[in-house]
Amino acid sequence: MKVAEYTVLYNFLLHNNQMQPWEAIRTIFRIRKMSDKLLKAIWVIINDGGQIPDVAVGDTSLAELVNDEGMNAIEAMLMLDWLERDPVAATNYMHSERMRKPIRPLNDEEKKVVEIALEKLKQKGVTIQDEQQPQSIDDLSEEDKQDIETSSELQK
Repeated sequence: MKVAEYTVLYNFLLHNNQMQPWEAIRTIFRIRKMSDKLLKAIWVIINDGGQIPDVAVGDTSLAELVNDEGMNAIEAMLMLDWLERDPVAATNYMHSERMRKPIRPLNDEEKKVVEIALEKLKQKGVTIQDEQQPQSIDDLSEEDKQDIETSSELQK
């Protein structure tokens, strides 16, 4: 990217995403490492007034992250970049840390693999119980509440 492009990107991050200057610079370093496909999408977002381009990595689209996950376009682009570079870690994050349902349902082949694995565990005497999900924050243990508070503080 040229100096003029960096300036446009920096100003976009400051004004459209309400980032602090140090956050914008850190984000630019991350954006510089993106694939050409994702970089082009970033420029569509910047040049077309925040329009969401049709870009996806695997089964996850930019529009899904923006509309369903509540991310802004830049956050969503960074997530797509992570999905592209390290799909296992990024997918695990999406499932656990963002506490969401899987990005897509299992296909028939994946369901068979899971069923076979569960059957093997049963044959070894391992019992698997459905874990009751807490209905409210009051149903959580003190340890879980502390973990949530700690992760919230780290995200600030």
